[in-house]
Amino acid sequence: MTQEARRCTTGSVLTFPRPASRRRAILLPVAPAALAASALLLAGCGGGGTGTDAASTAASLSTATSAVPTTSTGSPTAATGAASSTGAGGGCAPTGQEVPTGASTAATADLDHDGRADELWLADSTTGSGALERRLGVRTASGAVFSTAYTSASPQGTTAVGQALDGSTSVVLLSDGRQVPLYAVVTGSGEGACQLVASTNAQGQQYTFDLGFTGYGSGVACVPTAQGGSDLALYGLLVVGGDVEGDLPGIQRTRIDLSDGGRQARNGPTDSPAELQGINPEGAQVAAARQVSCGDQGPATAVSEPAS
Repeated sequence: MTQEARRCTTGSVLTFPRPASRRRAILLPVAPAALAASALLLAGCGGGGTGTDAASTAASLSTATSAVPTTSTGSPTAATGAASSTGAGGGCAPTGQEVPTGASTAATADLDHDGRADELWLADSTTGSGALERRLGVRTASGAVFSTAYTSASPQGTTAVGQALDGSTSVVLLSDGRQVPLYAVVTGSGEGACQLVASTNAQGQQYTFDLGFTGYGSGVACVPTAQGGSDLALYGLLVVGGDVEGDLPGIQRTRIDLSDGGRQARNGPTDSPAELQGINPEGAQVAAARQVSCGDQGPATAVSEPAS
């Protein structure tokens, strides 16, 4: 076997063998300025780009996985009606719907590609049968409101971040602290064009990143596809090693290849850059590899599910 990830034949689950050797740890205090410089330098290794320290660090650390999801989703629908058609100038036409009362909201990236920032929301409500319905939704600057139902077995509330990867593909990452189901923001012309759609893996299940709950991954990040460019590639993160005294951790990176506007997601190539091996277990690189971020969207900009 090579040092790269061992893949199952379906391409939906990756396992990550530990590197054969590590440098012995010599841990020294690191100034915040040094961490910031390290973050920006590593972003250059991933292809350049700008952003916050956390986002810059995460952008170069990615290694992720798709595991069989424990978080399931309902069919994509509008919050209180059908999703919209695309407006004349790009983006989604207004739906005349509203974000549910009591929902949590947060500004996010331009998900419908009309040049204006949009909004993510999370809402909980009780159905007529008394069951809890949880919804993840988008409200565009143009006034389109659409959402999808989801469930989670995690004991903690969910958070979500969104990002436009390029001029035609946008994603939303929904985290429950254990796993991160992946959604595509689908836009186009005609009735029902603007939707939140669960991205699926090779088995037809929702593509889901692991946050250490099952051991397949540790976080999610995005990397610029070209030096100084604005397009981003989606990656997963995995921190390996560092669990034995004197053994420093390293980070592996797996690119997630998206197609059909983000509706399909597959594991791409995995690597273990030398500069991301034998790193400080308490440093910014490891911290970024254990969070969910994409470009300038991350924990600080995420929307959180309303407290019950």
